[in-house]
Amino acid sequence: VLNRLGIITGYSEGDFRPEGELTRGAAAKIIVSLLIGPEAAEALPTTNSPYPDVPAGNVFAGYISFCKTEKIINGYNDGTFRPSGTLTGFAFAKMLLSALGYDGKVEGFTGSGWTVRVSALGSKANLFNHLDFKGGETVNRETACQLALNTLKATMVQYTGGMNITSSDGTTMVVNATREYVSSARSTSRTSAWTEKKRTATSSAVLPTCGATRKSPLAPIPSRLTLPTPPR
Repeated sequence: VLNRLGIITGYSEGDFRPEGELTRGAAAKIIVSLLIGPEAAEALPTTNSPYPDVPAGNVFAGYISFCKTEKIINGYNDGTFRPSGTLTGFAFAKMLLSALGYDGKVEGFTGSGWTVRVSALGSKANLFNHLDFKGGETVNRETACQLALNTLKATMVQYTGGMNITSSDGTTMVVNATREYVSSARSTSRTSAWTEKKRTATSSAVLPTCGATRKSPLAPIPSRLTLPTPPR
């Protein structure tokens, strides 16, 4: 299904390498493709350098810039992103939850115990369905595909209210915010076309998932994003 939608592609040799480790750059590409569609994702400009180790022109620069702008990803304390580095299942799940609209400052995705919060919210959002999920281990490409597919079926969220507080260690959190589940997409031609393509590709797809076969009608994903205009 993800290959049909263009979210996941194989290598130039024609293979997929499911046991291969997912890189941080590839994770950003998956996130953006899920949100705005692969065609719009590929059209994102690569003229900006979002991190010192992701220079302008880097194959992942557009995806990483998009995710950084939307506060879906964070770099390391030294200011780098390390696009060729690997990431754990919890780290990828945190990115996926952020893409669905979960606010890290509200939900406690920073500081000690962030993996517990990601695990709890990921389970509630059904991100780990059909997986023997080991979040502390490096995520491979096969597991990433299932996580991405589960994200396609998840409901996006938004928040109302809340106030910022800063703890003694400098960590900023948002308290008293109300989480709401979003049930309708923004009305834009690009997201409408992408939603229809997802519906057509997946409405009757038979999905072999971790040894099981099941029907999976995917619900449309609402978009909370302001989409950039592709360069001409």
